[in-house]
Amino acid sequence: GLTAGTGTVTTPAFNDVFINWASAYDETFTFPAAEERFRSATMYMTIECPPGGCDPWDRYGSISLKHSSGETHEIGRFITPYDIGTGIGGPGSCPWSFDVTPFMHLLRGEQELSLFIASWIGDQRGWQVSVSFEFERGVPELEAYRVVNLWDLGHLVYGNPNNPITDHLIAQTVSLDEETVAAKVRVGVTGHGQGNTDNAAEFSYRWHRVDAGAMSDQWTPWRSDCASNTCSPQGGNWTPGRAGWCPGDRVVPRDIDVTSQVTAGGSMTLGYSIEPYENCCRPDNPSCNADDGNCCIYFAGECGWHYTGHTEPNFDLNAQLILYRCPQ
Repeated sequence: GLTAGTGTVTTPAFNDVFINWASAYDETFTFPAAEERFRSATMYMTIECPPGGCDPWDRYGSISLKHSSGETHEIGRFITPYDIGTGIGGPGSCPWSFDVTPFMHLLRGEQELSLFIASWIGDQRGWQVSVSFEFERGVPELEAYRVVNLWDLGHLVYGNPNNPITDHLIAQTVSLDEETVAAKVRVGVTGHGQGNTDNAAEFSYRWHRVDAGAMSDQWTPWRSDCASNTCSPQGGNWTPGRAGWCPGDRVVPRDIDVTSQVTAGGSMTLGYSIEPYENCCRPDNPSCNADDGNCCIYFAGECGWHYTGHTEPNFDLNAQLILYRCPQ
């Protein structure tokens, strides 16, 4: 059978990169050679306050692989903490790790990574980010060899019947190779927006569902453990649960085994659904201003989006189909 050495290989990546504006920072790094064999891969990330201080707000962030083939894949998602400066008793920095084993075959040779944080500070405050990768030598039971982007929707408007999510969540049919023996769907999804009906989508409890062939997987993206986050204390409202995320933590993807629907050389049709919902507290709802207060509970009579707590409900969704074969 196939053999490989033991031990680990470390690839340094971003080194104390300063981010304080919502522009992606791209850099090319040298990963292990294609012929090296690995069992697993982990991405390590540290976020810390720069000398000018932390960005005081929780922000969406991601790391993507801009592969030399021309394809781009999200390989990690996180939400920055509120201020974690030592002046408020915060830790000053927080470490996270991400399982990037499904992308091992792509993290080879010269590859470009893109680091993004939705910060809009623009002064001396922000975040300082370092990233490295650790590859564990060995031969996996099955190896990921292909990643197919299914849905990558950065602001999927939720609850507006004039812009239904079903217009954007189009079913995808993927052709499978003869060597395909297993598959999984990896979903990264976070809910954003507040001050709406049911305080959606950041603070509302709504199911999501992946359909793959004849099987379905339905769950509710929710983090109820934010108050026990070790990246704390923070200078903000970090303890309540949220739709798929906590301030100051990585976003843990949902991996759905769809191997039962694999037919080598065949195809698989995949769909994505979210629990039906209407947000009545929105600018294009004529009855919003006339409501008795049950619609715009938090901002009675204020139907427009603004930056003091009433923002459009939306989901940030990234879903990929990962195909596996016997190690070659």
